[in-house]
Amino acid sequence: MPARRLLQPLSRLFILIVFSVSPFLGAKAQTPDSNQQDGTFALTETIEVSNANKAELLERAKAWLSTSPHKFSFVSEDMGMISVAGVVPFRSLSAPKKASVNGRVVYVATLLVQDGVFMYEYANFYHEADPKQPNPTDLGFLTTSEATNKDLDHAWEATVMEELRRQVTAAVEKETENLKKMLLNENPSFSLNVKGK
Repeated sequence: MPARRLLQPLSRLFILIVFSVSPFLGAKAQTPDSNQQDGTFALTETIEVSNANKAELLERAKAWLSTSPHKFSFVSEDMGMISVAGVVPFRSLSAPKKASVNGRVVYVATLLVQDGVFMYEYANFYHEADPKQPNPTDLGFLTTSEATNKDLDHAWEATVMEELRRQVTAAVEKETENLKKMLLNENPSFSLNVKGK
């Protein structure tokens, strides 16, 4: 895939970072439930960290960022915030042959740290089919199951959207496992808060 095609949607999503973080500014240790009222799919978690202040957590978060595969990042030390744009490859096992949906999902992840707490949100998941396939079918923004069932034109799309949510959730769980280890300096076991299952 040409680098230009890869960068275009990521740069568009990176612009969304500004809009993604506004609900979090000023929040202490709460999950941004209201952020998904529009039916979009997101993964969030808020974790308390004893004996760590904002500056320490931000340094740990920057150490994680230096080891992550993300190409675009935005760091604000004043706000205690890191935002990144990322990609999850997607391969469908359930789409009909007439619909070529294999491709990728681009997203924006935002991490906020304050004294004794950090929160992350992975959101703005956007599916793009590989244009080299015959009949590429983009499904656009991932939505919750309720919104999916209401908005899609074909029954198979709901099945593929569920498949997208499962694959994205697995990728985020894998990525955030390392993030949590670095921020907590330990090896905890957490469950991910999935919005829209």
